[in-house]
Amino acid sequence: MNNKIKKKVLRLETNIKDRFLRRFKKENTIKTYEVGIRKFYNYIIEKKNYDTEEEILLNTTVDDMEDYVIYLEVQKQFKMNTINKDIEVLKEFFEYVVKRHMIQFNPTDTLTKFSKNEVEAEKKEKETLTLEELKKLIDTINAKKITSEEKEFLRARDVLVVFLLATSGCRAEELFKMKWSWLEETNLGYVINIPEEFVKNKIAKRVPIVKSIERYFKYYKAFLVSMGKNNPDDYFFISRNGNRYTAVQSCRNLEKYTKKAGIEKNITNHSFRHGLTQYLVKKEVQESMIYKIMGWKEQGIQAQYSGKSADPQFDKIKFELCDILKG
Repeated sequence: MNNKIKKKVLRLETNIKDRFLRRFKKENTIKTYEVGIRKFYNYIIEKKNYDTEEEILLNTTVDDMEDYVIYLEVQKQFKMNTINKDIEVLKEFFEYVVKRHMIQFNPTDTLTKFSKNEVEAEKKEKETLTLEELKKLIDTINAKKITSEEKEFLRARDVLVVFLLATSGCRAEELFKMKWSWLEETNLGYVINIPEEFVKNKIAKRVPIVKSIERYFKYYKAFLVSMGKNNPDDYFFISRNGNRYTAVQSCRNLEKYTKKAGIEKNITNHSFRHGLTQYLVKKEVQESMIYKIMGWKEQGIQAQYSGKSADPQFDKIKFELCDILKG
């Protein structure tokens, strides 16, 4: 936040917020609500450069609220439990604003808190691998003693799964429902076109198979052909018996491999998505491009790159940015 905006936030008169806070008696409760509302005000002023509290309250949209939650999770790297508290604060505050007849509807109505299971799982799920640990994990998978062609096929699959999770930005449910018919060969390499009906937020995606892992993809593909694996549903990743390889099976294998590699972290499929996000943020990649790679909604953000996540015009940038192994 630049100094000009920061000074504006500090000087902003917040009569409605202050009236709202008078309802509480406990000092800690007042502080929690004060911090939560002020944090949102800082965000929205920087985003839209409003001058008054009234402007904020009259013009905040559902999209602003949804973007704010993504901002807290991605840019600020807040934990789910912290974000849940912020959502609770804003829901109650904006309900108060509605009751004062300043606005007609509550823009937080579409926000849903993370579930208790998600909050508990996050404590372990947010653990990510360093590049050195990623390479150690792959070396461990490759060091496995192979006694048959079928086991070599399974190893080739598991190596490719790890590399794709680490470099594509795919959610686990997208990757393990992927089909060969989604694959496209371009002059830059292979890309995966994920239809919107298979994506959590219904935004079609186009993700790269980066150059550093292309040979592992070709090796796995060659095994599928040579072994004549029965896969009538066209699934990209399959199990020993030819059925779709699932996210649950992958997590079990990851637990086994990380333990064997001596990596004392609880690594899940989702850990790699967090890892790529953190990598892109540290590289100071423009926000709108991170959103395109990860497949998030982009309403209201400062967009240097206009267009949709599935636009081929972004292929070259994605191939470059997502190839975390090239160094």
